[in-house]
Amino acid sequence: IRGNSPKGILWKLEGIEIPNPNHFGSTGGGGGNISMLSSSTLDKSDFYTGAFPAEFGNALSGVFDLKLRRGNNDKHEHSVMIGALGIEAATEGPLKINSSSYLVNFRYSTFALLKGVAEIEGVTPDYQDISFKVFLPTKKAGSFSVFGLGGINKSLRKPQEIDFVFEAFGPLYRVEEKGSVGVVGLSHQIFLTKKSYLQTILAATSDNYSNKTDTLDPHNKYLRGAVGRTKFLNTTYKLSSSYNNKINSHHTIQFGIILSKLGYNFNDQQYNPSTKNWNTNFNSNGNSIFYEGYVQWKWRLNNRIDIVPGIHYSALALDKTKSIEPRISISYNASNNQKIILAVGQHSRPEHLSTYFFHNSKNTQQDKFQDLKFAKASHIVFAYHKIYNGYLFKAETYYQYLFDIAVEKNASSFFSTINALSVYDLYNLDSSLISSGRGSNYGVDITVEKPFIKNWHFLVTGSLFKSRYSTYNGKFFPAKLDRGYQCTAIAGKEWSINKNERKRIAINGKLLTAGGLRESPVDQVQSDLQKKLVYVKDQYYSKQTPSYFRMDIGISYKINRPESTHTIMLDVQNIFNYRNISGITYNIQSKQSSNEYGLGLFPLFNYRVEF
Repeated sequence: IRGNSPKGILWKLEGIEIPNPNHFGSTGGGGGNISMLSSSTLDKSDFYTGAFPAEFGNALSGVFDLKLRRGNNDKHEHSVMIGALGIEAATEGPLKINSSSYLVNFRYSTFALLKGVAEIEGVTPDYQDISFKVFLPTKKAGSFSVFGLGGINKSLRKPQEIDFVFEAFGPLYRVEEKGSVGVVGLSHQIFLTKKSYLQTILAATSDNYSNKTDTLDPHNKYLRGAVGRTKFLNTTYKLSSSYNNKINSHHTIQFGIILSKLGYNFNDQQYNPSTKNWNTNFNSNGNSIFYEGYVQWKWRLNNRIDIVPGIHYSALALDKTKSIEPRISISYNASNNQKIILAVGQHSRPEHLSTYFFHNSKNTQQDKFQDLKFAKASHIVFAYHKIYNGYLFKAETYYQYLFDIAVEKNASSFFSTINALSVYDLYNLDSSLISSGRGSNYGVDITVEKPFIKNWHFLVTGSLFKSRYSTYNGKFFPAKLDRGYQCTAIAGKEWSINKNERKRIAINGKLLTAGGLRESPVDQVQSDLQKKLVYVKDQYYSKQTPSYFRMDIGISYKINRPESTHTIMLDVQNIFNYRNISGITYNIQSKQSSNEYGLGLFPLFNYRVEF
């Protein structure tokens, strides 16, 4: 994903920004991500990468705009699935008011039912979530939709047997995490004329995360001792209103406003064994307002050329920072099956609120409130699309220049929020932050797709890219997520095994490969002297682990009956049991590094009945 970091992606549900655990500032415990939404509940969704339209703000690298589909307004339908990872149930159908409908999907973790029996990589996952949409049209007052999703999860990581082998090198850790996320909204759309409509959305979102970290002392009967306590709560109340008017066949205008009241309550304390004191990194609560407004104009110059200029405005009341972002795209239809697109624009987003209030007690001169600019990115994208004999081909080259990035105000530091994946990346800072960092992303994306026609399909996407960032002293280094390349291939085939085609079998496969993770070499001499982890100067993120590789295979058997459909599915993830490195840890005392590996071969069995 472009933008050097997942924090640059904006996730929206029904037009409202939703909590994203990949957002910088989150600590990974919340349940709010795309996996909470079953594919059966989603309508056509849009994914924008680079120079996206003016209606989208608060994002640097892309927008994932998700839409829940309407329920069936003709008859009631239900489905139940029991599988290795969870139990899922869905129901939809008409309501008695006009052509209204409902849609509900619920999931519960299988592992929660098998506590103490089933673990993945030493962690017992425990989750449940729900999503819903109620569609209520009226004859004169427009159409209303009530939508939402919510999820809770918790996990417990206990020391594994391998940890006890190395217990002489330091204490063992027990980590208990809990997270929850919730979104509820009301959407209203009304046609003012035959060519214009107004859409208004009211919504509330919340994500909550807590962490309890204890040590198990191997020299004192594994006695538990508290070393970390964290509680993060983010709430948002949002009003969004947009007006769209198709003036004629050549001109369409759209403008809107978005008002967000951001609430926060951050508390984090970590125990320092050397001083035997608790250090407070966060102790802040309050709220602020985030203002957004936009206008864009679609001008169909002729049957071949479309021009879409626009401008987006945003301001954060917390520190009175503002941003004005002009954007424009030009598309040329060279023929009925060929299109050329050129788009440029500027984009910005404030840092996560936790960044402004982080206070590291190692530096008493550091202000508790960090005065930062919006992180910004200038995009230019050139794309070519072609359809030939039912096959879709896309090629896109892009360049992104990032500036006003928060970096540590220290000439010897290599920290930049470009590389920060969670709030914990701030904890090793010795100085305050300043918005003087830069970065760049450039590369090419290629996609070849065959839709599901004549019972088979495939999709191949490949990316070659380069990501760089600068430190406070102005030097450039590879970004943490600069893998260099990424490729995904998906294919499937379906057969009928009887004459009336009521019994069908299908085989699907997926191949993923990408460049390895980037790490910095450790300077052991300086680490011993300073008694903390120190990396070799000017070799930051110069090392790269072996490439990522994974292949999944799935087989399904479907029986179609007049009143029901039964499907038996067997999916085998990582069929070659390839040991992909998911992280690297370094123990200063033992002077050894160890690799953390992702999931190996993992079979999944599911049974679904739809009726």
